[in-house]
Order: sequence, then C-alpha cells, then structure tokens
Amino acid sequence: MVGVNSSGFGPEVDAGRMRLLATFSERRSRRWPQVPTLRELGFDIVAMSPYGLAGPRGMPADVVAVLHDAFKKAMFRPRFIEDLARYDQELAYLGPDD
Repeated sequence: MVGVNSSGFGPEVDAGRMRLLATFSERRSRRWPQVPTLRELGFDIVAMSPYGLAGPRGMPADVVAVLHDAFKKAMFRPRFIEDLARYDQELAYLGPDD
C-alpha cells in the first residue's frame, strides 16, 4: 500500500511503523534527511502546501499595505514558525507583487 499526505504520518515514520519513500519538497526534509526528494529520484515534481490571502482585483493599495504588513508580522513570529515546523513546513514568504 502507498499513500500521499502531508506529514500527519510523521509519528508512524518516526516509530518505524511506516517507511517514507520520498518527499515532494524541493530540498530534503530536516526531519528525515535520509529520504530523497522526488526530483532526486528522477521525477520532476515539487509540491508544497501553499497558504495565503487573496482579495478582489483592484483592491486599494492602502488596504493591501495594511493587510500585508499585519500578516507579514504574524508570519515571522517565532510561535508561527514553530507551528509550521511541527508539520514539517517551512516559511515561504511572498509579497503583494508576487
């Protein structure tokens, strides 16, 4: 049997009850550095767990700036970064122009 999931299976892998064959990330995982990426195995696949905010086209620049500044500040708080790490996620910041 095989499955594709976020890292909710982590405790099973850590306990040796499941074997992690590959990761979808661009680089090897900090948690399981011995596990290759799909790219390393010859598959040109990189998949991340994106998250973000969106608004209607033409949103006033001052509103975008207020929202951007507030969420960027929250993103870089140590607590948020720690929460991401619990799920084997890395911070991936993109600004409004991105």
